[in-house]
Order: sequence, then structure tokens, then C-alpha cells
Amino acid sequence: MTTQDLIIFGVIMLGRLIAPLFIPRFPLPGVLVSMVLDAVDQTIFQTYTTVGTPDWYQGYDKAFDIYYLTIAFLATYRNWENIVAFSMSRFLYFFRLIGVVLFESTGARALLLLFPNTFEYFFITIEAVRTRWNVKKMAPVLVVLIAFAIWVFIKVPQEYWIHIAKLDFTDAVRSAYSNDPTLLFVLIVVILLLAVAAKRILSQSLPPADWSFRIQVREADLDVTPEEVAAARARAASRFLDEDLITKVSMVILVAVIFSHVLPGMDIGPFQLMAGIGSVVIISTAVSEWLVRKGHSAPDTAVQFLAMFVINAAAIAGLAFLLPGNFLDLDFGSLGNYIFMVGLISLLVSLYDRFQPYYAARLVKYHAERERRKEIEAKVDAMMAAGD
Repeated sequence: MTTQDLIIFGVIMLGRLIAPLFIPRFPLPGVLVSMVLDAVDQTIFQTYTTVGTPDWYQGYDKAFDIYYLTIAFLATYRNWENIVAFSMSRFLYFFRLIGVVLFESTGARALLLLFPNTFEYFFITIEAVRTRWNVKKMAPVLVVLIAFAIWVFIKVPQEYWIHIAKLDFTDAVRSAYSNDPTLLFVLIVVILLLAVAAKRILSQSLPPADWSFRIQVREADLDVTPEEVAAARARAASRFLDEDLITKVSMVILVAVIFSHVLPGMDIGPFQLMAGIGSVVIISTAVSEWLVRKGHSAPDTAVQFLAMFVINAAAIAGLAFLLPGNFLDLDFGSLGNYIFMVGLISLLVSLYDRFQPYYAARLVKYHAERERRKEIEAKVDAMMAAGD
């Protein structure tokens, strides 16, 4: 591998690491840029490096896919006002995550067809709506229909194209152009005409926009106040073992297992890795919640990440020192792997702890609103019964 090859691989990997970090604040552009990098990296490797597509590309590609999808999923905790849409996204994300873990463990490509990446396009659809409309107004049945349509009519065919038929989009376009450029030109024109027609139909049938086009999600745009978020964070710190801890531990473990198949030199059994990473996340959660109860909180995500990095690094070192050779002992094979895994764990835990209270605050308001509606409906029913 030449110096130019190393530079190209390094730049692409750095881009795939950094681009998703913009998703929480700029959801739609962030995820689209991440998708473009995912789509073109193999073509760049084949065109501009001497090694073409490396043997490790498939695992690397799936790991970085999960990386940006995980950050997109975490962004829904902060940004999504529609509780049903959030619940659907959580199911779709973990469904895909489990499928990728099974694929990495078995190598069976059919698993990627059985566990399609529906979450990705569902996230894009909801974020596209949020550029003009308040998704809180979307009916639950509409949310379910969107997910179903994406799953059946878009993602299953796409997963078959990529993982079963093993066809690459850029290769297919290049082949079509070389065989018959006119046919490809006609196809592009047809797609553009369909897009224009769809835009006209939608513009006539969609409700009036709630706001002008926007792609940035600012704190002021969210439907919960800083005081409500702080109260939710305090409530979460008052209890340790709950659904949120289980969700966080499961997410970090599954993502870590996927990356363990990519990082060179790692020789840790999957169950040992799960036990070790799970223990680290539990320790760091206990420390962070203790700090919140003492009135300490990080002013921003960057500071929280650095603090979490120190806590997780110390937790891993402590486990290795106190329990050498134990089932919880983690040996990442090299200092580079150790730093990367600690950084990955710290980033995911920091974003989860930072964003989860937004969802928790919304959930309180959601249940309160449901109770108010039930009371109103009961009063209306009583009045109608009395009138009869």
C-alpha cells in the first residue's frame, strides 16, 4: 500500500467519522452527506488506490454505516416531537443493528435482507417533513404506513440489489452508459419529470407549512424548555436500573461488537467483549448520575465527551488491573484500538446522556396530554348521557 493509498483511506475514514457529528444539529444534510460518503468510498478506492477494494471493506462499510445511523438515532431523542415516530425509529434502528451483528458473526448476506436498513430512509423522510412541518401533528397511522412502505417497496429491493445480487450502483450506471448512453439519458429525464409531477401533486395536497424551510434544529425550535430537560435529567439520575440504562448498554455493546470485527488485532470473544463493555457503560453511568445528583453537569457535549472519555478509560484500566485474566478483562490488541474504542463508547454514551432527557421530558407531557384528553372525553360522554 503506497503513501497515496494511506492518505486516501485516511481522508475517507476521517470524513465518515466527522460528517455524522453534524446530524444532531443539521439532521437532513448531515445524514445525506454521510450517505454520499458511504456510496462513493468504494468507487474512490477502486479508482484512486493501487489496492482497489480491500478485503476488509465489507466489514468496515457496515461498521461505519452503523456509526452514522447510531448518531442519527440518538439525534431523534433530542429532535423528534412525535412520540410514535420516535418509537418506530427506535424499533427500526435496533432491528437493523441486531441484523448487522448477526451478519458480522456469521457472514450470511441474507441476514441483511431479512433485517433491512429501513431506519435510514424513515429518518430521512421524517426529517424532510420537519423542514417545513411540525411532525408532532402526524397521525400514528401515517407514521406506520411510511415505515411499512419504505420497508417493503424501497429497502427490501435495495438490500437484495446490494447484498444478494451484489451489484454496485456506480458500476451499474457506468455499464449502462457504456452500453447505451441514450437510454441512461432518457431514464434521467423520466426521473426528473416524475419528480416535478410529484412536487406539484404534493404542493396541492399537503397542508400549509408550519414554518419556512429550515435544516438546522436549534434549541429554541424544540418543544421542551431547558427547565423541563433539566428536571428530566434529575429524575433519570435519581434511579439507576431502568429501561434507559438497558437501552444504552444494549446500543453500545452491539455497536462495539460490530467495530471489533473491523479493528485489526483485536482478539476478544464476543461474550467477553459484551460483558466488559457492558460493565464499563454501567460504571460510567453510575459515576455520571452521581455527579448529576451532586449538582454537576457538563456545559456542552464536548466537555461531557472528554469527561466520559476519562471515566471510561479509567474504568477499563481498573477492570484490567483488578480482574486480570477475568471474563470482564478487555484486551484491544493495541493502543490505537484502545483509544478508538474508548472514544467510540464515550461518544455514544455522552450523546445518549445528553439527548435522552429531551425525550423523557416530552414523554411526561405526552402522557399528561393523553390524560387530559381522556378526562375531556369522559366529561363529554357524561354530558351526552345526561342529555339523553
